[in-house]
Amino acid sequence: MTKLVGFYKEMKGREHLGPLPSIRDAIEGPPADDEEQILAYLESCSEIFITQGAELDVISHDELIVGAGSLITDGVWVWPIDFVHYLRRYHLALPDDFLAHVRKNGYQAPEVSVSRREEALDLFLPPRCPETHVGPTGGFITWCVPVLDNDSCNAVLKALTDAGLPVLRPSSGQYAISECSPGERMVDIVGADIRDLVDELVLDLDGNTVLLKCWTAADERPVTAYVRKRDDETTEFTFSLDEFTATDQEDIVARLARAFDSVHEAGYGPLAVFGKP
Repeated sequence: MTKLVGFYKEMKGREHLGPLPSIRDAIEGPPADDEEQILAYLESCSEIFITQGAELDVISHDELIVGAGSLITDGVWVWPIDFVHYLRRYHLALPDDFLAHVRKNGYQAPEVSVSRREEALDLFLPPRCPETHVGPTGGFITWCVPVLDNDSCNAVLKALTDAGLPVLRPSSGQYAISECSPGERMVDIVGADIRDLVDELVLDLDGNTVLLKCWTAADERPVTAYVRKRDDETTEFTFSLDEFTATDQEDIVARLARAFDSVHEAGYGPLAVFGKP
């Protein structure tokens, strides 16, 4: 089992780890008497992921932490390299079970096997896509159109936007997709140029599924569309509805109906529409 220490909700890019404690609460607690030995232990354990960037101290905003986001493990616990900076500067209170573990090791970094490093790192990597077709598990509506080219793809994206489900997030002006190839790790892509998104949807669907986020005008949680080539003549958009209330589902389906009509009027289908609540 992999345990986490030194991850705080104020740090960027850790949302996938679930609820995290606040570093401000850790600052208020009593520091460990053997803090220097613990710092030496943290710095001597095995790096499993290295970044080249830097992040500002989330408390003072006056110091860059080089390599922020890099990960270290002792085979049981994993922590970000940022943790060393915060512990040294702010003398954080640490979890009792982590302190007991370090002291039991005599402050000596253990050897960590390659397989154990890979297992620890796996917690931070995107999930692997299933070997079979990926799609929503609950309510959905599927929209089949002739296989996409640049013109039809632009028509589909414009229709979604005009119907109140834009693919560019209103707050950022960026699209967000995830590419899923059978058995491979999911690849997240964010961009602002709609031409790049069109290329992804037109050129990269052979054997893959692209998860496309469509946003409401209020910039609330997105509707996820699973986009794939159903066959050589058909592209399939499957919109997941399971995460929404019945009232919200009705609103989303109404928006999609307007988009379907618009694409049909432009001469690009749809060939079929079906779904389940």
